[in-house]
Amino acid sequence: MKTGEIGPQIKSIRKSLRLTQYELAAKAGISRSYLADVENNRYHPSISTLEKIAAALNVQVEQLAPLFFDIFKDPEINKSLVNLLTETAKLEPNQQQVLLKLSKLNPKQIRAMLAFIETLEDHDGE
Repeated sequence: MKTGEIGPQIKSIRKSLRLTQYELAAKAGISRSYLADVENNRYHPSISTLEKIAAALNVQVEQLAPLFFDIFKDPEINKSLVNLLTETAKLEPNQQQVLLKLSKLNPKQIRAMLAFIETLEDHDGE
């Protein structure tokens, strides 16, 4: 297991409690197949799903994703996040919507979008 991977951490705790995937999934209110995908790092659960899994395992969410939560302890990262949120709040609603949609793209889609934006910049004013 790589350090910081959520899926294997969930699996490790589940096995230490001698729970099957079916049992944990039922306790957490998620499907067994989704849990298997999470445990194998094919899917990354939302915070609300992590909370359900943590509750079903009787652990704190931070135990499932320690590196994720550790970054918030770094003052420089906190400062950067505050700056990012402050600047985002200044944007027009449609600009915020564009950022939200961009945040859901995969790396290949982001590269394509950047290339498209560059073409727009090249033709600015024509």
